[in-house]
Amino acid sequence: MNIKSSAKGVLTALMTVLLVFALPQQASALQIKMQPGRTTVRKVIEYLQKEYGYSVVIRTETIELDKAVEMKSSYSSEEEVLKAIFAGQPVQYKIDGKSVLVTAKSSA
Repeated sequence: MNIKSSAKGVLTALMTVLLVFALPQQASALQIKMQPGRTTVRKVIEYLQKEYGYSVVIRTETIELDKAVEMKSSYSSEEEVLKAIFAGQPVQYKIDGKSVLVTAKSSA
């Protein structure tokens, strides 16, 4: 094994480690900007879909889409936005990349 081959292997391993640890943090570092003030759950979902490319699927009739919510100007993640708009509603959600599935809260 020569030095050039060994250095190439170390560099490849280092790049792999960086990708594994840096990409997930980069995805969660997305800051979501909102118009502060009162709006509805429906309008926030439409905004996330239009401005940030999220796909939101709602599989429950228990959600109040026209419920008024107070939004601030900036959120650190989509999780924080969803927590704010679904607070007090009998729903749960699962985030998978840019897909969000909203269902009735389980009674377990």
